[in-house]
Order: sequence, then C-alpha cells, then structure tokens
Amino acid sequence: MKKLIVFLAIIIVCSLSANAAVMSYKSASAKNGSKPMAVLVYADWAEQVDTALLQYKKTEKKLSKLYNFVELNIAHEDAKAFNDVYIINIKLPYILLLRSNGKFSMLISRDCALSSSCTVDKMRTFLR
Repeated sequence: MKKLIVFLAIIIVCSLSANAAVMSYKSASAKNGSKPMAVLVYADWAEQVDTALLQYKKTEKKLSKLYNFVELNIAHEDAKAFNDVYIINIKLPYILLLRSNGKFSMLISRDCALSSSCTVDKMRTFLR
C-alpha cells in the first residue's frame, strides 16, 4: 500500500512539473515561425492517453530546443482555435508536426506516438 501511495505521489509531482513548460496552441502558433511545432492531440477518454502523454514528455525533453511542444486536449477551450484551421482526427492520440506559419506537414499516428523513440526518430527526420 505504501508503495502505491509513493508511486502515485511521484506521478502527480512529475505531471505538475512537466505541465509547466507546455504552451497553449495559440502561443505556440505565434512562435511557429522560429521553429516547427509538435501538437499532441488527445482526449481524456482516448485509449492509452496516459502512455501517449508520458512518451510525449520524454520526446519534449529530448527535442525542446528544436520544436515548440503543445498538448491539445480536444475538450479544452484551446481546441476551438485549432479546429478552425485543422480537422481533428478521431484516432486519438496522435501528433501533428507543423512547419512555419502553421502549415500542416506530417501526422505521427497513435502507434508511433506511444513510443518516444519512434516519435523522436520521425521528428528528427522531419527537420531535414
């Protein structure tokens, strides 16, 4: 029981500190001219969303100097601005990679989004 409580406390602390660096879609769009944007599109009810968020955080730590990172919960107010420009795919979660000026360039499917090594490889290839 103690191990479970300690584990849950660690997860809560990590998620609180990790969310501090996440940009909103609007602020990342404003900075999209300087570097590409990676948008994790998800919903709280989506299959394996916790795994996708954890792997996305790992990817962000590795590539934070090369990309602006956004987590977009489709139930959040920020999704309205996103959905005015892009279509939200129903196979959540997934990652969109956007070049300068918000030009859609690549979709990283749910299968790859669940693995930080797969995501990092695709994102590094995208930069070339």
